[in-house]
Amino acid sequence: MTANGDVDIPVLVVGAGPAGLLTCLVLAHYGVRSLLVERHAGESMLPRALGINVRSMEIFRSLGLEEDVQAMSVDVRGLPYITFMDSLQGPVLETIPLPAEDAAISVTWKAPARHSRPPWRRRASSSTTG
Repeated sequence: MTANGDVDIPVLVVGAGPAGLLTCLVLAHYGVRSLLVERHAGESMLPRALGINVRSMEIFRSLGLEEDVQAMSVDVRGLPYITFMDSLQGPVLETIPLPAEDAAISVTWKAPARHSRPPWRRRASSSTTG
């Protein structure tokens, strides 16, 4: 804090979406203070990012979040495909086939949990200054 009461924050992160939250987590992991600002007062009731790719999972693992992410995830092995639509009535935007249940690769799909905060949001909330 400066003599006039200002707080010196080296990094300002604008937006609490997946990129902003992860940026704050990585900065905190390396000891860099940051301030996260978001224009919305609360969390969306609708899911935003439904899938977690391999690289994101590697980063979550390095931050100690792998178990939390896995606990909130749904194993989609055995399902034939995932369909993306504008609404339940359509139109179908894209259909992605999924690996067979006994496939060697593991596919995890984040469940759109309305009432639980993603682990990276919880961790970012406790890691930022402000």
